[in-house]
Amino acid sequence: MTFEEVLKQALKKYEKQKGKEQVQEELEQYLQYAEAEKRRYGIKFEEGV
Repeated sequence: MTFEEVLKQALKKYEKQKGKEQVQEELEQYLQYAEAEKRRYGIKFEEGV
């Protein structure tokens, strides 16, 4: 099982526990935070890594 498959499986399990809407909101907040940190520190993330 690849790391990506493990993450997808964990996300599905988490969605069942918390509810899909709540999880989507948390992911959006995290992505906004990550974008802010990226700008703050000038971090470059590569797509598909």
